[in-house]
Amino acid sequence: MKNGYEMCDMSGNVSEWVWDWFDATLDASLPTTDPTGPESGTLRVARGGGWDDRMRDVRVVSREGHGPSTTSSSTGFRLVTYE
Repeated sequence: MKNGYEMCDMSGNVSEWVWDWFDATLDASLPTTDPTGPESGTLRVARGGGWDDRMRDVRVVSREGHGPSTTSSSTGFRLVTYE
């Protein structure tokens, strides 16, 4: 089913590994629109839960830290193009 932005499958299949750096202590103070986190770090953000997460974590606003060498069958990435 498409959301209001005409996008499908934004949560629930796999969590998406994004470019933002992760810092758990900042989550409460991040802006509510497109938070980017700190300038650097050791973990990248994975957003929106995957097929093996708890139901409360299968939301596009869910954030979790993953190391660059971490592998998982429930984490992927989304290719986006701008026109």
